[in-house]
Amino acid sequence: MTPQDQLSKKYGSVFKVYFGPQKFVILAGYKTVKQALVNNAVEFGDRHIHPVGYLLGQALLFANGELWKEMRRFALSNLRDHGMGKKASEEKIIEEIQYLIKVFESHEGKPFNVTKSINYAVSNIISSIIYGSRFDYSDEEFTEMLYNLYPRIFHWASNRMRLVKNIAENQKQIRHLIEQSHETLNAQMCRGFVDSFLAHKQKLEDSGMTESYYTIDVLVPTVGNLFAAGTDTTGTTLRWSLLFMARYPQIQGK
Repeated sequence: MTPQDQLSKKYGSVFKVYFGPQKFVILAGYKTVKQALVNNAVEFGDRHIHPVGYLLGQALLFANGELWKEMRRFALSNLRDHGMGKKASEEKIIEEIQYLIKVFESHEGKPFNVTKSINYAVSNIISSIIYGSRFDYSDEEFTEMLYNLYPRIFHWASNRMRLVKNIAENQKQIRHLIEQSHETLNAQMCRGFVDSFLAHKQKLEDSGMTESYYTIDVLVPTVGNLFAAGTDTTGTTLRWSLLFMARYPQIQGK
């Protein structure tokens, strides 16, 4: 029985707890959660934004209200257009695997840590969907971008000042890549998610709409969110898969 189950037996299906000065309201049980999140979805739609969310910028992961709804709708629609969940993404994955295999083979059967190379591979697949191109694993801009996004995989001990600096550096690099995409933008032939966003932004501006959510200040954290949400989660899943195959070689053989 979980602590939540124990507390709900004593205090009912809705109760509050404090984590330090922060108050949390706990909803326990299927019926209570359904009533809140389905029957009263509008009232319970907003999410708590952690202070680090304001540093990262308002976009997909750290936003509420109409901005979040619009970016979520646009992201889902356009990511599918550029291969997410379709045959095209499988082709991108198969292409990237060839580069990953070369890295594995370069160790000539000796033990090595797969974390960086797998994260590079996953990030490249995301990059091909977002920017329409991949990076070489030794590309300084690429490795620096991942360092700033995932400092813990490089054994970095976190502190607030370093976090702020890394976020700023990461957003600076994303802006630079967006600028490069903008310079070569062909609105009729979008290469990836960033092109689609820029093309839609341009279309709105051409129609005379000067106030919208489609700004560079929204695009930068949106791109960062997409990399952050996909790289570490998928990379970790793949590393566990490798571990299980190594642990059970008979299954690996099949």
